[in-house]
Amino acid sequence: MPRTQRKGDTSRGRGRQKTRAADTKALRMVGVNLASCMHEYLLRICELGALEGALEEMDIPPSLKPLIEAMHHILAGGRAEVNILEQGDPDIVPDLNGRLARGIHESNAINRLAGYSVIHACI
Repeated sequence: MPRTQRKGDTSRGRGRQKTRAADTKALRMVGVNLASCMHEYLLRICELGALEGALEEMDIPPSLKPLIEAMHHILAGGRAEVNILEQGDPDIVPDLNGRLARGIHESNAINRLAGYSVIHACI
């Protein structure tokens, strides 16, 4: 096996780099305008565990997946029910509600001033 080739790697030298580049061609990033309050809300829910796992293996925690699934059904015209089984931290819950409300309010205010949709409040 040549020195530049790893065990199990059938490509050689530069071909391997081209393959990796080809694998990422379908990946795209887009810039999204967010009101600063909405950005703060998103950062906070991520800090609290809205996503978990290692950098390349992030996922929604199992405890949130049924809520996301319920939201998808509602958005698709269905109905769902959510029950709070245990109250969350009495300081964090209103803080998150306030952050979300401020993010939506700030997004609407920016759009109103611009006269068109510059900021998207939808998360």
